[in-house]
Amino acid sequence: MDGKLPWRAEQRQVPAGDTQLVLATTGEVNRCLVDFTDRAGRVLAGTPLIIPQIRVDSTSPSYSPRPLNDGLRLAAVKFEPDAAWISAPTATEHWVELDLGRSRSVSQVTLFWMTMTGLPQKTMVQYADEVGNWRPVSATPTSRPAAGAVDNDPIFARDDQQAPRPTGPHGGGLGGPSLMGLSEVETR
Repeated sequence: MDGKLPWRAEQRQVPAGDTQLVLATTGEVNRCLVDFTDRAGRVLAGTPLIIPQIRVDSTSPSYSPRPLNDGLRLAAVKFEPDAAWISAPTATEHWVELDLGRSRSVSQVTLFWMTMTGLPQKTMVQYADEVGNWRPVSATPTSRPAAGAVDNDPIFARDDQQAPRPTGPHGGGLGGPSLMGLSEVETR
């Protein structure tokens, strides 16, 4: 893995009148960009690919937030700089903020946790209110342990969501209480 989107070019001739195209994927790819071109190579139509901007509170040396939105779903990732982001090892709240570019309806945040040091003992997903204050998205405004290496957090049905933010108060698992690590963050 080189930290880039897993681009794969595939060309198919689609019969005139077809309205559906099925693409084979592996279970690890969750984004797809499709361009329809004519025989001369001119793009006739394409799918918009919106990749959220990512901000993090800190990053450990050799790591980057780039894997958080690269489209690779890697559950239970270990200490792999090309596959995961890891916070700096400081005893403070760590967070990942997704800027979706505009307000969108979000009903779930899925987190793909790093597990080498154990699952995080305290997690919470927040949203920015009208004046920019961070608020918990669930009805219970307290943190909870991660449910598993893949943690689906059904949160709310807000139409004004622009920047969901998973947090880990004072870091991660029992083996690394000052770390927070993720390989991917998805919103639905």
